[in-house]
Amino acid sequence: MAWEKCLGIIKNIVEPAQFTTWFEPLVAVRLWGHTLTLEVPSEFYRDQLETQFFKVLQKTLVRVIGNDARLMYRIKVTNTRTMDIPSTPCAQPENKMVSIPTHSAGGASANPYVFPGVQRVNINPNLNREYCFQNLIEGECNHMAVTAGKA
Repeated sequence: MAWEKCLGIIKNIVEPAQFTTWFEPLVAVRLWGHTLTLEVPSEFYRDQLETQFFKVLQKTLVRVIGNDARLMYRIKVTNTRTMDIPSTPCAQPENKMVSIPTHSAGGASANPYVFPGVQRVNINPNLNREYCFQNLIEGECNHMAVTAGKA
């Protein structure tokens, strides 16, 4: 399995104590396409992996799975429930400028709330780049909303 190959590579890179502490408890839940899902014991555990070993994980996954490799974490919330969380870097959405026309081609106002003589308005939408589907944590409470949003 791909995760077993990754563990073999990581074992040669990190200290033995770090490997035993941080990588041996990880369980590969699923490999779907180029996305590997690992089950971690807690949110703290995931945060430590992301801050301490992100580069090692990223380079190892690219080497074993390919350039399109992605890592997801499944956090074991209780003994029966889990929660999937993507790894930190993902494609950031682009904030495109929005242009609102103030006049139609015929000279009449296209918008009833725009007064004649007002110029075209450029609006920056100021969208938060952190709020995108790649960063969304999907759980039981928002599963239907995520499915509807992706449809």
